[in-house]
Order: sequence, then C-alpha cells, then structure tokens
Amino acid sequence: MTTTSTSSGVARYVAVVCIGGAVMLGLVLTTGFDRAGSHPAQTVLFALMAFLAQLAPINMERGRSEKEVNVCGTFTFALLLSVGPAPAALVAAASASAADLLHRKAPARAAFNGLQTALSMGAAAMVLQLYDANWMERTFTVTADVIPLFLAGGVMLVVNHLLVAGVVAISQGMPVTAQIRGDFGFQAATTGVMITMAPVLGAAAAEDLVLVPLLLVPLAAVYAAARGVSKKENTAFYDGLTGLPNRAWFQQWAIPGWAARPDGTLVPGARVAVMLIDLDRFKEVNDTLGHRVGDELLKLIGPRLAPALGPDDKVARMGGDEFAVLLNDVPDEEEALRRARLLLEGLEQPFELSGLSLAVEASMGIALGPDHGVDIDSLLQRADVAMYEAKEGRGGCELYRADRDPYSPEKLALLGELRAALETDQCVLHYQPKARLDTGEIVGVEVLIRWAHPDRGLLPPDLFVPLAERTGLSRTLTLYVLESALRQCRRWHELGLEMKVAV
Repeated sequence: MTTTSTSSGVARYVAVVCIGGAVMLGLVLTTGFDRAGSHPAQTVLFALMAFLAQLAPINMERGRSEKEVNVCGTFTFALLLSVGPAPAALVAAASASAADLLHRKAPARAAFNGLQTALSMGAAAMVLQLYDANWMERTFTVTADVIPLFLAGGVMLVVNHLLVAGVVAISQGMPVTAQIRGDFGFQAATTGVMITMAPVLGAAAAEDLVLVPLLLVPLAAVYAAARGVSKKENTAFYDGLTGLPNRAWFQQWAIPGWAARPDGTLVPGARVAVMLIDLDRFKEVNDTLGHRVGDELLKLIGPRLAPALGPDDKVARMGGDEFAVLLNDVPDEEEALRRARLLLEGLEQPFELSGLSLAVEASMGIALGPDHGVDIDSLLQRADVAMYEAKEGRGGCELYRADRDPYSPEKLALLGELRAALETDQCVLHYQPKARLDTGEIVGVEVLIRWAHPDRGLLPPDLFVPLAERTGLSRTLTLYVLESALRQCRRWHELGLEMKVAV
C-alpha cells in the first residue's frame, strides 16, 4: 500500500467515524439534561474529574506500542448511570477533544477521539435501554446490576477499541485483527476498574459529595501502580543514557505485532531489515576528550537517525557505541541499501560538542528477514557478521552474505572438518615458482595451501583460511603450514637445491 493510498484511507475512515459519532451525539442529546439539572453539583464534579483525567493520562510502553492508563471513563460512565446519556456523551466528547487540542494534537485527531468516544458512550446507553427501558429512572449498584453494568461497559470498551484499532491498522498497513489482539487484554483490564468504580461513585455522590474524594483513593492507587510499572518497565527496557530502547526491548518487541507470530518469528509475507551500526574509533573520542563528551555524542545518535526512519521503524542502543535499527516493509536488498545509506548520511554531518566539531564515521551490517532469518536473534547475529565485514572493508555498510559467515551451519561443519584435516594431513602445500625476469632463473618458491577434502575435492584457501582466522584456528593452521614448508625446504637442501621458500 502506498503512502498516498494509506493517507486517503485514513482520511475516509476518520470522516466516517466522525459522522457516525456526530449522529450518535445528536441522538443522545435529544434525551435531555433533566437529571443533570436535578444534580448540578454532581454533574459538574464528574465532568471536571473526567477532564482532569484526560489531561493527565499515564503513558506506558507495553510491548511494541505506547498505551495509556486513563480513568476518564470512570467519571463519564458514572455520569451515564447517574444523570443520563446526554451529559455523559457530551462530557466524554468535549473532554477528549479539548485534552488533545491542549496537548497540541492535530484538530482531525481531536475530532476523531472526541466523536468516537461519544459513539462508544451512545452504544453503552443503547445496551442499557435494551436491558431496561426505564434505566434512567433507577439507581445502579454493583451487586444488583452486575449484568447490565458489565454488558454496557463491555460494549463501550469494544466499540472504542475497534474504532481506534481501525485507524491504527489502516495508517500502519496492518490487519485490524492483529491490532485488536495486541491491545485488547490491556484495555479490558483497565476498563474493569472503570465499570466497578462508576456506580459506586454515582451512589456516593447521590448520598453526599464529600464521600467522592474518599472513593478516589482506589483510582489514585491505580495511577500510582501504573506509574510504578511504567518506571520499572522503563528501567528494564530503556537505555538510561540515551532514552532509546535497549537490547532487551529490541530483542523482545522490535518486530511489530502484525508482522510477528506469538513466538516472535516473522509471519509469511512480512519483510524487515535489521541493521547494526557501530561507531568507528569511538574509543579514541573517550580517550582523547573524556567520557563526558563520549556520552554526549551517544545521546545525539538517535536524533540523527530519526529523520530517515518511518513511523513503524525502531532504533535502539544495544550497548557501548553499538546501535540497532529495524526497518519495516523493506521489499528487497536494493531498498535496504538505499535506506542504510540515508541513515549513514545522517551521521556524516559533524557533531558540535564542547566547542569542537567532531566528524563521526560508522560501519553498518544489514540482515533481511525472512531471507537471512525469521526471528530477531538470528537477524541480529547475521547483521553483526555483516557489520564486521563493513569494518574490515571500510565500505560503510554491507549486506549479509552466507558465504562470508563463519558462524553459518555449513561453515561450522567445515570448521570441525578442518581441525580433523590438519591432524590427518589433508591440507597440502603447492609451490609457486618465483623467477628472475631477465634470466628466467628460479630463485625461490611461494607456498600456496590447498585442502584435499575427501568429499568436496581440492578446496582453494579462500574457502577455509578466513574461517580459521576468525575462529582461533589460525595459529594451528599457521604452524601446520610452516612445519610442512620447512620439511620440504630441508628435503630440497639435502638434494643440493638452495631454494628460498616464502610462506
């Protein structure tokens, strides 16, 4: 789906919901404000509480997206039960829209949030009307009216959740069902508190408004608990220096819910790119200018990368001077490399730190899912292999290649065979003559190693020497070659050939 078609789809969806919400608001307003007029202090108190709750939600990072703990619904639901649907829907819509505008949200978003809230409140009122045509004349209690309360609250939750999930799914190009599944449990848990508290608040306000502040203690406890959980999650999943997600968050939540199965593997058809970025010579910055300047540099990396990221892309600090980026909906290698160059270009502009202009270079490794792996751990491991290729070649960025990976299953099997080959003399030396150009005289030889593999035939050095170099077998291989070359050199000397041998 293109950006233009996505934008137009979101605009149409928002328009339809806003029209539906306006119609519903108009219908419930016809029920009048008689009960609100009979209980003005109660109505004003709950309306004020609803507005304050909208202004101060608790934002929590739950998994892949940000959620809000907001008890505004407790007060608007209490208004619905105690003074009727007209004031409840009006307060719900007005408080949601006003809070969005005060938080400098777009007017279209404010209108959508306000009117979809009115639509949800109207749906709850319809449930109560179907349950009891005279529901506006009665007083609700949790014990006697548990069925209508939870039916109405549940419908309000479902309608609200479906409407919000729809706009998120369209804007991010994901299935609506995936968005609903990922968020419903959290919303249901918080709505349960709302449904339980609303009739209690209404009954207390009808008895004496002084009782209402006492009943707000449980809601304050919800806020305190939510803030505690939010702080704990922030410590566990976010880097204290940069504020970016850390390795634990990235490994658990980087792939969006619509692209990942419950076990974290990619669903068929989903395509992502994982990129590991390492700052070159960062240690020199710390050693020369001090750790304070190094820390300031690390804080600026995230903002430098942000302009090249899409709304569903993620950047995290993995530790030290290493950062990871996940790009969604990357169709092929060409697009991945193009996006990678944009990210690196963002780091090329000098950083102004402590009166100095610092030029920073970085190396990047790229792994594509599902081409190079179907889960985040395998993609990170392969991006790491590609990153070291980029460092060695000083090419800026490198795409993962299985034939360069010393840790692929095939290479690990070959490594085990290489150890045995050195013990059984399967590796043989070939000697390339070195001659003088003017006389043609042979003045020496150069050693070239080959592996006489029993199943794969004679293997050239580029298939196994880099493998030995990266896995600690290089010393064993070097000693093997030196000993074999010296033995051959001694034989030539015994035959009277004074041959120089270069290893």
